[in-house]
Amino acid sequence: MKQLEVKKEGKAAVINVVGELEIGNSEQFENTVRTLIRDNIVHLVVNFSQANYIDSSGLGVLIGAWRATRQALGDLRLCGLDENLKDVLNMTRLLGYFKVFETEKEALESF
Repeated sequence: MKQLEVKKEGKAAVINVVGELEIGNSEQFENTVRTLIRDNIVHLVVNFSQANYIDSSGLGVLIGAWRATRQALGDLRLCGLDENLKDVLNMTRLLGYFKVFETEKEALESF
């Protein structure tokens, strides 16, 4: 992942994944989620429209983020998945855990 971009939208936040979500930067993602939840922002959208790769570490922190938001009485949504990322989530049987939307706007409106 080249970087994370976070923007707050009311009581929700959007985390834009730029580049990759993988072992080299999964800790940064995890810390970002923890900070948002600590700040009582528990409705999160992870936007993958600028992402091109996710590995098993990235999948792990995504699951951890989903669990953490649910425990805080919030939820996590995904948007902007290309076909390759959808295939990875489908093959690992994780697609069913996440609510997936085409656009960031749709994901935010779903809360």
